[in-house]
Amino acid sequence: MTTYPRDENRPGQGHADLTEELERETGVRQGEGHDRTAGDKVEDATNEFAGKVKQKFGDMTDDERLQSEGTRQELEADANQTTDRDDRR
Repeated sequence: MTTYPRDENRPGQGHADLTEELERETGVRQGEGHDRTAGDKVEDATNEFAGKVKQKFGDMTDDERLQSEGTRQELEADANQTTDRDDRR
């Protein structure tokens, strides 16, 4: 898996780290061993949207836990979508 040096100014920072963490937790390499179905894609889009909503609500209520939970949920969904796009190349 490709890892990137940490750069605070690079957009999308953390996707590689999140993907590696998910692989360690689940024991499944993202994008390998299964074809993603339309249901998987809808679930990812729903999770990405829900993560954005949690972040915004956390911003409005100054709830840091909700903000970070939303960020993680959005990044997880985005990592799955990115892996799917990479697999099609």
